[in-house]
Amino acid sequence: MGDFKASYQEMASIASTMLSLADRYREYVKGIYVVINELENDWKGNDNISFTSKAKDYEGDLNALGEIIKKYGIFLQKSASAIKDAQDDVANRAGRI
Repeated sequence: MGDFKASYQEMASIASTMLSLADRYREYVKGIYVVINELENDWKGNDNISFTSKAKDYEGDLNALGEIIKKYGIFLQKSASAIKDAQDDVANRAGRI
C-alpha cells in the first residue's frame, strides 16, 4: 500500500496560488471581452458580426472555468485547514496518553 503524505503548508500555498491565478484569469477574460466590445464598435460588417457573436458564445464557458479554478483553490484551502486540524488533534491526543 502506498504512503499518503499531506503537507498542509504546501497545500495552503498551492491554494493561495490557485486563488491568485483564478483572479488573474478572470481579469484576462474580462479584458478580452472589453477588446471584443471595442472591436464591435469600430469594425462593421458581417465578418464582425460572425466573429463577435462566436466569441460571445464562449464567454459563459470562460467565466465558468474561472469559477471552477476559484472553487478548486477554496477546496484546497479547506483541505489544508482540515489536515492541520487533524494533525493538531492527533498531537493533542497523543500528548495525553
